[in-house]
Amino acid sequence: MNTFKLYDRVVLTKDLSGSVLKNGDVGTIVEVYDDVAYEIEFFALDGTTLAVKTVAANLIKPVTGNMVMHIRDWYPDNFHNVFKYATRAFRSATDKASPKVCPPLP
Repeated sequence: MNTFKLYDRVVLTKDLSGSVLKNGDVGTIVEVYDDVAYEIEFFALDGTTLAVKTVAANLIKPVTGNMVMHIRDWYPDNFHNVFKYATRAFRSATDKASPKVCPPLP
């Protein structure tokens, strides 16, 4: 197993469930937890922070010189549905005359 240090760049080796982060995403270690887990900050290409996640050591590998960056959109496939339902829930919560229940997300 690799041992990483603060500010090392690393690559995810698996998709993180419940997250928009995917196998191959690159991040920077911002905290080390006894080499068992790492706090990793993931960025978009423009430098915007996408997520800061605690990741187990067995789910990352070091960035090497023979790796190639790949471009993808960061948001999940159902991003527009999530936005639509969140907007509907907000309107329902602020409209006391017509309370509505937000349906579960697909």
